[in-house]
Amino acid sequence: MLPRLVGLARALEIVSFDKPISSEQALVWGLTTKVVEDGRSVEEAVKIAHEMAKGSLNSFGWSKQLLTGSFNTAFGGAGMVNIAIDILVLIALIPILILPATRLLARRFT
Repeated sequence: MLPRLVGLARALEIVSFDKPISSEQALVWGLTTKVVEDGRSVEEAVKIAHEMAKGSLNSFGWSKQLLTGSFNTAFGGAGMVNIAIDILVLIALIPILILPATRLLARRFT
C-alpha cells in the first residue's frame, strides 16, 4: 500500500533508510491529511468525526467499500464495475465531489 500512496521510489527510500518522517514531510508526501499543534490531536479528531457524522452513513459505506475494493483492481481492468471503481477513485481526490457521486451510484445500484 505504501507505494500506492507515495510512489515506488519514495517507498523504497522510506523502507531502505528507516529515517523518522516529520509530520510536515508526511503531509507533503500524502501520508497524512492534516497536521495539528501538539496536544490538539484528540480535539481535532473529534472535530473531524463530527463533520463526518453530518454526512450520509449509507454514502460513506458505499464510498469506503468501493475505494477499498479498488486496491484489488488495476486501472483499465475489464468490466463496468472496474471502470466505475476507477472513476470513483479519481473522484475521491476531490472530496467535495465524492459524496454526491456515491449517492448517485447508491441509487442506481440499489
